Amino acid sequence: MTQNTKAPKQQTLDHKYGNSDKHASKDVPQKNEKQIVITEISTTPKVDELSLKVGFRLVPSKTAFSKVHFVLWFDNQQIRSVSIRIPQGSLAADEFELTPVLDMKGIPAGSYTIKVEM
Repeated sequence: MTQNTKAPKQQTLDHKYGNSDKHASKDVPQKNEKQIVITEISTTPKVDELSLKVGFRLVPSKTAFSKVHFVLWFDNQQIRSVSIRIPQGSLAADEFELTPVLDMKGIPAGSYTIKVEM
């Protein structure tokens, strides 16, 4: 009588499925990288103000962040730099929105560049 021995389909401590070498190098765990994804930048002009709306999402989640640094530039000149504390409660989401208002008094009409760094 001959007996057919097949490799188990389920992983065990001494045999990994699909890997016949028992002494293969250990798997390196993947490191979750923290990212801030800016999802929206929109402007709403008013009489002497420019209302800015910046939406962003924290990846992998809000629990990976305690603070976020927000820098606002207007025509290559830094006009605002703020550290924002991220709420860690169960009701907080991973998506956030900032709505700074820029005072535009004395600035002539024209095309300008607004940049947001986080």
